[in-house]
Amino acid sequence: MIRIYRYKLGAIRTLLSVGLFAIAFVAGTVTPALASSSGRVGNTAQNSFALTMSNPNNKLEITFPSSCCSDGTVGTSYSQAFFANGGLKPYHWSIARGQLPPGLQISSGYPEGNPGLISGTPTAVGTFGFVVRVTDFEGDHVDMNGKITIH
Repeated sequence: MIRIYRYKLGAIRTLLSVGLFAIAFVAGTVTPALASSSGRVGNTAQNSFALTMSNPNNKLEITFPSSCCSDGTVGTSYSQAFFANGGLKPYHWSIARGQLPPGLQISSGYPEGNPGLISGTPTAVGTFGFVVRVTDFEGDHVDMNGKITIH
């Protein structure tokens, strides 16, 4: 059985429990710990391993796209995906400021909120500026400026 517990306590961000083994991820380092669920004294095991974390502090970030967004055309289906990393899932995507072109909306993917998606069929010509926001389970958020020109 694999159970993942996440909590925010100082530098410790994630505790992964796999069967009898527990691993705490602490600011890019790995600290293994061994425990016996049977309660038997004297049963020990030892192993070493390496783990590389791409986001060791688990900072919430929008990872795609690097800039937003492609142009669209009135009456033609439009779709732009957004991906986040870090923080504590699930994610919620929203427009923090500004407005999307009429006919488009933003939604969160399921089950964990990835990807965020701007989609729909634009109904008006113009250039529309906005701020995309992703918020994690703990309430932390990060923003990305966006602009969509509809022809």
